[in-house]
Amino acid sequence: MRRFWAYLITAITTLLLVGVSFGAVMLKANSNLEYQFGRELVFRVADKDNAELVDDTAVKNIAEVMDSRLKTAGETSYTIKTVGFDTIKVSVSKTNNEYYEMISNYLTFNASLALTTDKDEVALMSEFLTEEKAYLTDTNSIPQIAIPVDNTNAQFRAVVEAAKKEAEDMPASDDESGESNAVYMYLWYDFVEDVDSVEASQNDETMAKKIIMTFNIDEYKIDDESGDWDDKLVATLNIDINGDSSLTVSEIKEGYYRARFYVNLLNASELDYEVTYLYYNNVESSIESIVTFSENSEVLAFNKTALAALIALGVVTLLLVYYYRLGALSAVATSSVTLFGAIAFMVLFGVEFNAAAFAGLVVVGLVSLASSIIYFNKVKEEAYRGRTLKKANSEGSKKSTLPIVDINVVTIIIGAFVFLMGGNMMTPLAAALVLGGVLSLATNTLGLKGLMWMATNTTAFIGKYNYFGINPEKVPSVVNEEKQTYYGAFAERDFTKQKKPVGIALIVLSVASLAGMIVFGTMDKGNFFNTPVNVVENSEIHFEAVNREYAFSKQIVEGYLDNMLVYESDGTTLSETKVSDYVLSIEQPSTMTEKKMEDGHLNEYIHYYYVAMLDRNLSLETNVQFSDGNYTTSGDINTVLTNVLSNNGMNNSCSATLKSVTNVTEDKPGFGWITLATFIGVAVSGFYLVLRYRPSKGLTAFILTSLGALVAVGFMCLTRVAISTYILAMLPGVAIVGFIFAIFIMNKEREIYLEDRSREVTLEKRNEFFIKAASYSATTAFEFITIGIFLPLNFFGFGPFSTSVTYILLGIGLLLGMLIMYALLPMVSMFFIKLFGNIKLERKPGKNKKKAKKIVKKSAEPEEAVFIGIND
Repeated sequence: MRRFWAYLITAITTLLLVGVSFGAVMLKANSNLEYQFGRELVFRVADKDNAELVDDTAVKNIAEVMDSRLKTAGETSYTIKTVGFDTIKVSVSKTNNEYYEMISNYLTFNASLALTTDKDEVALMSEFLTEEKAYLTDTNSIPQIAIPVDNTNAQFRAVVEAAKKEAEDMPASDDESGESNAVYMYLWYDFVEDVDSVEASQNDETMAKKIIMTFNIDEYKIDDESGDWDDKLVATLNIDINGDSSLTVSEIKEGYYRARFYVNLLNASELDYEVTYLYYNNVESSIESIVTFSENSEVLAFNKTALAALIALGVVTLLLVYYYRLGALSAVATSSVTLFGAIAFMVLFGVEFNAAAFAGLVVVGLVSLASSIIYFNKVKEEAYRGRTLKKANSEGSKKSTLPIVDINVVTIIIGAFVFLMGGNMMTPLAAALVLGGVLSLATNTLGLKGLMWMATNTTAFIGKYNYFGINPEKVPSVVNEEKQTYYGAFAERDFTKQKKPVGIALIVLSVASLAGMIVFGTMDKGNFFNTPVNVVENSEIHFEAVNREYAFSKQIVEGYLDNMLVYESDGTTLSETKVSDYVLSIEQPSTMTEKKMEDGHLNEYIHYYYVAMLDRNLSLETNVQFSDGNYTTSGDINTVLTNVLSNNGMNNSCSATLKSVTNVTEDKPGFGWITLATFIGVAVSGFYLVLRYRPSKGLTAFILTSLGALVAVGFMCLTRVAISTYILAMLPGVAIVGFIFAIFIMNKEREIYLEDRSREVTLEKRNEFFIKAASYSATTAFEFITIGIFLPLNFFGFGPFSTSVTYILLGIGLLLGMLIMYALLPMVSMFFIKLFGNIKLERKPGKNKKKAKKIVKKSAEPEEAVFIGIND
C-alpha cells in the first residue's frame, strides 16, 4: 500500500499547493479594463492657430489617431468616446499612476522635439533627427532607447560640443571617487523656444514633465583620431526601482514596457490639432473585477468567473470519478497543474488577462482533459484484453503517448499562428494556448503516467479492476484461454451509416455560412457578427473654473441648473421642466494643478471640473430661461450658461458648455485576421497530421475541421444573435476540438492496421478498419464530450453575461466535431485513398524468427521413446 499512499499524498499535495498559490499569482495578473478598474482620460482638441475653427471633424480625426496609438501601445481593451466638437474621453486600465501619465503623454504627443543643454543651446527635431525610426536595444538585459541622429548637422554638433565643454569645465566632485559630476543633454517634447529651459523647469512641474529623456554626454562617443561622430543617441533606463543594485524579473519587465513606450512616443507622427490632457475619472471594470480592496490590501474577488470555475472543478471531478474512479485524482491534479502553470507563466511574461485569455484557459483545460481521457481508455483497452492492471497501465502508457503528443502539438501550432497574426486582443488567448499546450504535454506524459504507475503497481490492487472504472466481468481470463469480447460500449454501432445526411447537411450549411459571412462582413467592414457598438444618446454639460479665490463647488453647479427652465418644443412657452430634472448625476473629476513662472513669481492655477450627466440628448439649440431672482436671461442653453457665468464675474476664469455624446469607439478584434490566423494554424496542423497519419487521413482531418469551424461560426453569424466582440476568441478552440475527435479515430485506425495479421490489405479491408476505429474509439469520444460539453455550458450559465455567448460557440464546435468526424472521416479518408491510388496494398511480411535446427542422430541403433511419466 505504500505506493498507493504515495499516489494519494502526491496528488493531494499538488492540489493543495495549486490552491494555496493561486490567489497570490492572480493578484499579480496584468488585467485590462475588462477585469480591472481604470481611468477615463479626458482630452481637449483645439486648432493650433484658432480654437474657434474646430468642428466635428477635429475630434473624429484625433479619435482615429488615438485608436491607432493605443493599438501600437499594445492595449487590448479600451474605449474612445467623442463628446461634442472638442472633447475626447479615453478609458484604459493600468497598474499605477506612472502608466496613466505615460499613456496621456503618448496620446497628446505632437512630434515636436528639441535637444538642449543646461545652458540652453538648442537643436530642433528638424535639425537633428533623420528619417530612421527610434528603436529598442539592450545591454546586459537593461533596456536602452536608440535615436538615430544627423551627426553632420551644425546645430546638433553645437549642442554636443557645448555639453562636452561644460563637462570639461565641471569641477571634480567632493566624494572620494574623484569623478566629475555628470552633464546631460535633454530631450523635450512640445518645446517652446525662449520659454522652456532647464533652469525654469526646476520651478515648474508642468514644464519639467516635458523633458522626456536625458543623455549623459560622457556616453556620446566622438573619435578624436578620425573625427567620426556617433550616429545615434542612446538613453539607458534606470530600472532598479527599489535601488538595491540587483534586478528582478518584474523590474526588467516594467523596464521594457517603459522603453517600448518611449520608442512609440518618439516614432509618433505629428497631430493635425492641439490636444491637451485635462483630467480623469475613475471607471469600473467593464466585465467584472478580479481584485477587490479590503482594509488597504488587495484580495482576489469572488466573482462570476470564479464561481463558474469552482462549479466546473466540482462537476468535472465527479464525472471523472464516475468514469475512472481512483484515476480521476491524477487527472484533476495534472489538469490543475497545467492551468495554474499557464496562468503563472502568463503573469511572469506580463501577458494581459482579458476575456480572450480566460477563453484560452478553458480550451487548455479541455486539451488536458482529452489527454488524460486518452490515457485512461488505453489502459482500459489493454485490461479488456486480459492483462493485469500493472501490465495494462504499462501498455496503455506506451500507446497513449503519440496521440497525447498530437493533441498538444496541434494546440501549440494553432496558438502560435494566432499569436503572430491575431492582433493585440487575441495575444493573451494565443499565449494561453501555447503555454498551456506545452505544460499539458509535460504533465500528461510525465506527471499523469507517474501517478498512475504508483496506483496500478500497488500490490493490494491486483485484480481490483473496478477501482479504475474497468468492469472486471468483461476482462477475459488468460488462464482459461478466454478471448477478448468487449471492445467498447459502441463497438457494434456503425456511425458511418449517417454519412449521407450529415454530408449533405455539412455542405449546405458550409455554403450558407460562407455566403452569410461574406454578405454581413461586406455590410459591416469585415465584422460578420452582430456585435453592435454602444452609441450613447445623451448629453453632458461641462463646467470648468480656473484659479478661483474660493472653490468652484458642486452646489454652484446645481444652483445654475436648478434655475433654468426649458422651453416647450414650439419655442414659445416655458415648461415646468428644469434642466436639473434631466440630470442623472454631477461628477467632479480630478482637479488639475498648474504652476507657472510669471514675472519672477511662481503662480499656481487650480482647474476645477464638473460634468453634469443628462439622461437625454439635448440639442445645442435647446432654449432655456435662467432666473435666480436677481438676474434673468434666456436663449439657447450655451448662450445662457455663458451669460450666467459672465454676470457672476466669472467670464475670465469659468466656462460651461453643453456637449452631445455622439459616438463610442471600442477596440474590436480584427475578425478577418483572427479567421486567417486560425485557418493557417489549421492548415499547418493538417500538414503535421499528414506526416503522422499519411496524406489521406491528415488531409481529411484538415478539411473536416475547417468545415466544422466554418459551420460553427456561420451559425452565430446567420442567427444574428447579439454577441460580444470576443466571439471569435473561441474559433481556435473549435478547430482544436475538431482535431481532437479526428485524432481519436486516426490513432485507433492505425492501431488496428498494425495489429492485423493479414498479409494483404485490400481497400475493402481498409474501409473495415476505419469503421471499426470509429466504433472502438467512440467510448473515448463519448466520455470526452460529456465532460467537455459541460465547460461551455457552465461558463455560459454561471459566467459573466457579457462573455457568456462566446462559450456557446465552443459548445457548438464540440457537438459538430464529434458528429462530423464520426460520420464522415472514414468515408472521406477512403475517398482520398482511392484518389491518390498509390497506397501499398501489400504489407511487408515480418521477419521470420530463426527456428532451432532439429538434431538428427545418425546411429543405426533403435532409440528409446521418452514419454513423461511412463519410464518412471
